Amino acid sequence: MDKSAGLSSCFELFRRIARRLGVPARHAEDVAQDALLRGLEADQRIALSENPAAYRIVIAANRARDHVRRARRRGEVLTSFDQSEIGAELPTPEELLRGRQRHARRRCLLERVDPKSRHLLIRHDLEEIPLAQIAAELGLTTEAVKTQQRRALERLEEEKRRWIRPA
Repeated sequence: MDKSAGLSSCFELFRRIARRLGVPARHAEDVAQDALLRGLEADQRIALSENPAAYRIVIAANRARDHVRRARRRGEVLTSFDQSEIGAELPTPEELLRGRQRHARRRCLLERVDPKSRHLLIRHDLEEIPLAQIAAELGLTTEAVKTQQRRALERLEEEKRRWIRPA
């Protein structure tokens, strides 16, 4: 995954965590940025062998809680300028259901392609691992992996057409 894209998605996740823990929108970005910085510093200090993402989420949640506690001690009122902000960030029940259905359809389609193609699609398209890195791991040229990925996408599209219009 591209490092800047990964940091951007972490930042957005941390911002949402801060909002859910009561940090007003006007301060959520600052809290998220602080959590991201502390997470990167922690990566430098300690070796996270099992699940660094979980550790970073704990950091973000703790930073948000600390912000809320400090604001309450100062006597600040922690409400948004616009109460509709909170509702706008949370998905509706219909959106949650549609998302679950899309996820189930994707999973079902992926199960219909051969394991080699499925593995490549998951690694590159879902986990966002560059084709060059996958090629190095498999001991193949990047062009060979690009060809395999194109064929895997064609197989997935073929399965999608079969699913939409069963024979």
